[in-house]
Amino acid sequence: MSKRKIFWAVIFILGAIGLILRAFIPTLAIFTLPVWKWFLGALILYWLLSNVIGGHSLARHLDVFFPLACAYILFRPELAAWLNYPEDAISVWAVLLAAALLHVANHLILDNVAKPKKVTVIHGETGEADGGESSEAKNSNQ
Repeated sequence: MSKRKIFWAVIFILGAIGLILRAFIPTLAIFTLPVWKWFLGALILYWLLSNVIGGHSLARHLDVFFPLACAYILFRPELAAWLNYPEDAISVWAVLLAAALLHVANHLILDNVAKPKKVTVIHGETGEADGGESSEAKNSNQ
């Protein structure tokens, strides 16, 4: 079984525990933040970090707009209380539309920018190996 499957199984188990706790003890909170928001916040943080760290292209590394929008929507009442502004100051739909537009713009501009591919060339006579960028990767960035 892969580590990824185990990770997601644990996330789903924790989500189920969070839902059960929300049903039986709705006022359960850690640092005045409900436990179910901690679980969802952890999922959103994982989503954000997997894009930033594990993206296969520059556009994927910068795919932060939807996770940030979801985090804002999730923590909107708490942010409003902590920052002392009205909760309905920014519409949820405006946040989602802005995230969608930024996501599209990010991919329109950066989808063709890829990480250089490494190619190893082994010389038949000498057996030496040369590593470097492939000509395809060099040409795609010009």
